[in-house]
Amino acid sequence: MDVFRMTGHVCGHITWKMSVMAKNLLLEEFPLAEKELERNVNYWILDTDVCNYAGACRFYVGLANEIKIVDSPDFVDYVKDYLSKNLSKL
Repeated sequence: MDVFRMTGHVCGHITWKMSVMAKNLLLEEFPLAEKELERNVNYWILDTDVCNYAGACRFYVGLANEIKIVDSPDFVDYVKDYLSKNLSKL
């Protein structure tokens, strides 16, 4: 199980630079993420493997203005596809 409570085989890796607010909300909803966090002076880094991008995407989309994707090109593609599919439903 990954920090977003998704199960299965590891499918990818995400690295995020997060505000304090995003970090606090992450830990409130996903306490397993605490062991994957590293503090910098003004932000937090989440660096973890995930079993499925769906859980991470759901969290990211809700807080996109508080999270910067650092080095996760496959995750960026997943988010773009997710947003494209769902915005077309409006």
